[in-house]
Amino acid sequence: MLPKVKHVLEYLRPGTAFFWDGDGDMTHEDQVRSMRLYGQELIPAVKEMAKELDLKSSFETNDGTGVSPVAWAKTKERQKAKA
Repeated sequence: MLPKVKHVLEYLRPGTAFFWDGDGDMTHEDQVRSMRLYGQELIPAVKEMAKELDLKSSFETNDGTGVSPVAWAKTKERQKAKA
């Protein structure tokens, strides 16, 4: 799951992301385990990815796109380097 999340963060560069948990029939134990994994593994990993990618939250930008000019330039540089 984390590689897919990183792919989305790299290409969409969102200022806000939502993760849905507990969809479908789950036992209480499965629900507790799922929430624990979200809090202990998923969310910290996503925060680290966002820091590595220099992603800013929608509260840290003011241009309406969720992307700071510096982050946009870095993205373009990375894309050129990959080409």
